[in-house]
Amino acid sequence: MLSLLCAGAGAGSLHAQVAVADLPLEQLMQMQVTTASRYAQTALEAPAAVSVVTADDIRLFGYRTLAEVLGSMRGLYISYDRAYHYLGTRGFATPGDYNTRVLLLVDGVRFNDNIYDQAGIGSDFPLDLDLVDRVEFVPGPGSAVYGANAFFGVINVITRKGRQLAGPQVSAEAGSHGSAKLRLSVGTVDALGADWLVSATRATTRGADQHFPAFDTPGNPGGLAQRLDYDRSTQLCVRRAHGGLALTLAHGERTKGVPTAAFSQVFNDPRSRFIDQSTLLAAEYTTQLQPTLAFTGRLHAGRYQFVGDYVYDSRPSRRTAMWAPASGGAPSGSG
Repeated sequence: MLSLLCAGAGAGSLHAQVAVADLPLEQLMQMQVTTASRYAQTALEAPAAVSVVTADDIRLFGYRTLAEVLGSMRGLYISYDRAYHYLGTRGFATPGDYNTRVLLLVDGVRFNDNIYDQAGIGSDFPLDLDLVDRVEFVPGPGSAVYGANAFFGVINVITRKGRQLAGPQVSAEAGSHGSAKLRLSVGTVDALGADWLVSATRATTRGADQHFPAFDTPGNPGGLAQRLDYDRSTQLCVRRAHGGLALTLAHGERTKGVPTAAFSQVFNDPRSRFIDQSTLLAAEYTTQLQPTLAFTGRLHAGRYQFVGDYVYDSRPSRRTAMWAPASGGAPSGSG
């Protein structure tokens, strides 16, 4: 029965993909995009080239992270150091740059953290891809509209509405290297006409053992890091929209093993790990003042915490950095 259900879902996605591919150019140019000018307009009216990956594309190609989605777009490529995913644009990807020159938005709200200005696009991204309606990317400098982070481009992740889920959903996945994922989601419209979306996701993977010749020793032939490439993440999203007012809570936690002995740590020590936690509260109000004039106001606050358990000579040392929401405040760190 499970195989038949999966086959049916795949067939539906394939049909949707073929239907989009068969559309004439005139209809494709009428696709609605919001990232180029910060308001909805057709792709033909947008003052920039916009790359779009839809929810049907995500299901059809089996993308599991935002990094995989972005890697499929023209002019973008992804690198990975067993800790974080990094985005390169048109050949530019500065070593040690945590995606700070690309602005990441979710429904128009900034998701770059306020410690490193980092855009988390791997398993540290706090939203499940099953909740994404489409991903838009506008290449090139967008600082005049969005600020300093939008130097190489702007990514805008547009989420689905509760009515699109049409009730409760349960999704389970399993794969190689101990990979597993469970998602529980509910989407509905209440008696007042408010659109609700509530979703929780838990994903884990054991990862494969990694070989590093630089750590080849008599005690560890081949430099084998065993069971250290694990990744465990939890994602929570609650969204309510009614009468032009939308309230959103997004929270993500990720624990990642460190098989590379980064920052001169003891190699193959299971106590080495990274922990990322990010929380965002956002409120948005939109109203149509005139047929050609609309008003949108946003208020959002976020908190990001990074914990690194670094093991040197068998003595653990912890580094912690966090930012508490404050109006106009600057980030602060402690070690």
